[in-house]
Amino acid sequence: MSRKTLITPQQNREFHGLLTKAGISEPEEKAALVKAFSAAGHTSSKELLMTEATAIIGHLKFATGGHQDAPDARDPLTRMRNKLLSLAHEMRWEVAGKKVDLDRLMKWVAAQGVKREKLNDLTRPELNQLVTQLQIVNEKRLAGLLGK
Repeated sequence: MSRKTLITPQQNREFHGLLTKAGISEPEEKAALVKAFSAAGHTSSKELLMTEATAIIGHLKFATGGHQDAPDARDPLTRMRNKLLSLAHEMRWEVAGKKVDLDRLMKWVAAQGVKREKLNDLTRPELNQLVTQLQIVNEKRLAGLLGK
C-alpha cells in the first residue's frame, strides 16, 4: 500500500496566510473549506494530502486575486455562484419547488454584511466567504435534522 504525502509545513504556512488574506478567521469556516477539498473529509489542514493542499492554495490565491489563471478551465466566480445556488437548493430555498428563491438568498447574503443587489455583483473574496458560511449553515441544518 502506497503512503500518500501530507501537506508540507511551507504549504500550511502559505494556506494560513491566504486564509487571513481572504478574511476567513472563524475556525468553522476554515474547517468547512478544508473539508471541501479533502477527499477523506478532514477538517484540519495538517491532515490534507500534498495534492489537496496545492488545490486549496490555488483556490485561495485565485479567490484573493493572487494570480490570473483559474485553477480550473471554468470561471471560478461562476463555480462559486453555482455552489451558492446548489446549497440553496439543498436547503430547499426554492420557489415553486424548482428554482432558487433568489430574494431569500440575497436577503441571507445581506444579513452576512454583504450589500449587493445581484449575485453577479459579488466579488471573489465575498463569494469565497459566503460559500463557506452557507456550507456551515447547511451542515448545522443537516445535523439538526439528524438530531446530532
